[in-house]
Amino acid sequence: VKRQQMEKIDDDQDDPIKMQKAKEEEEEAIGMSERSRLISDTQAVVDGKKTSSKSFIQRFVLLRLLSMNGSEWKTIFIGCAACLFSGASQPLFSVFYANVVGAFGYCSIRERRSHVLNASLVFLIFGGILLVLNFLQYTAFAIAGSQLTQRIRSKAFGCLLRQEVAYFDQSENTSGAISVRLSSDAAAVQEMAGTRLGVICQSLALMLFGIAFGCYINWQLTFIVLVSLIVMIFLTFGDMSLRVWQGKQNDKIMGRASTLAVEVIHNMRTIKQSSVEKEVLRQYSDLIYEAVRLCRMTMVPISVLSGIYWTIDVYTMAFVYWRALVLVEEKQLTSHHIIMVVAYSMFALQAIKLMGMLSYRIAGSVSAAQSFFNLFDRIPTIDNGSDEGQELDDFHGDIKFDDVKFIYPTRPTSVVLNKFQLNIMPSQRVALAGMLNFHVVIEYYS
Repeated sequence: VKRQQMEKIDDDQDDPIKMQKAKEEEEEAIGMSERSRLISDTQAVVDGKKTSSKSFIQRFVLLRLLSMNGSEWKTIFIGCAACLFSGASQPLFSVFYANVVGAFGYCSIRERRSHVLNASLVFLIFGGILLVLNFLQYTAFAIAGSQLTQRIRSKAFGCLLRQEVAYFDQSENTSGAISVRLSSDAAAVQEMAGTRLGVICQSLALMLFGIAFGCYINWQLTFIVLVSLIVMIFLTFGDMSLRVWQGKQNDKIMGRASTLAVEVIHNMRTIKQSSVEKEVLRQYSDLIYEAVRLCRMTMVPISVLSGIYWTIDVYTMAFVYWRALVLVEEKQLTSHHIIMVVAYSMFALQAIKLMGMLSYRIAGSVSAAQSFFNLFDRIPTIDNGSDEGQELDDFHGDIKFDDVKFIYPTRPTSVVLNKFQLNIMPSQRVALAGMLNFHVVIEYYS
């Protein structure tokens, strides 16, 4: 009884000390949390200033991709030149097409046969030239795109290694999400800087040369086609903007779903032992349903834009035929010129339509490139590649840790070292053991 009374007295005396110590630890934790919040706010302000102070090249994704691929400028130049000649050749097809139609106007069978054979021979030669140009175009952009993908993946992995630990605590930066970005996003960027870039350049060349060719024949009919092209370009831009936004939101959701799937597969034994299969399935199904609901939100405006987009060419040709009839009646235009303008209009509208068909893939590539550039531009709070700080001039390997405490500034609740003590003599081998995911991890150092 006396022993219990003495222990009670000692506990009563120790309680104020323990309470004071607990209060100090709580105040220290609050101070660390406040410091972490200030660091996060400072990082957000820096990111905001950095985003607002980006140069024009950094804001425009395509120009920045080309600047990263500057060492392949010769290959890109060959591809762009092939696109230029390929796009400029399309208006010439309208001239040959008008000549073929006009050849059937001859009364003599021999003359008709001669003109049709000559036009067919010209088409055959022109087709061979376009075959060579398209081969050069797609080969050059494929080579440049593969080199760019290699650079982006290496640079992205290097930037990931520079980030602080708190960066990987975010839900969108888990191991599963990062693996998906390194694989699928890099492939999307390769397509953007490869074959799709060739299609864009070829369509722009066709539009510019076609407008100049049409204005040479008749500016009124060309103006009708030009207005339709401008409307289709704006519709394509709006469709791409919606799809880029949808792609960013969908990537976040699918990244969380991929992370959940990876964690479940890696810990399948624990899942089976705990009998939580239904709960894991519910969480995964909720994420998939969230992605479907996001798709439904953008489905209506995208469908409206697509409906308008695919009916513009019909109304354009109707206005072209109506205006051409008026010009023919006023004897300002011949039937030969009408055939050339109509043929050019069909080629130009089909080229812009091709860009519209690829808008979904182009939007995905733009979104992937922006995510990579955001990673490249991010400055970590703790930069392990920095040379600032104290450097040891004379180091012999005699290391002593005495009552060391360490906490990451961005993770104040996770104590890494707490009163750590260790003496390492020169040429001594040391083994450090710790717990990681309920497993004992041993690291050997010499």
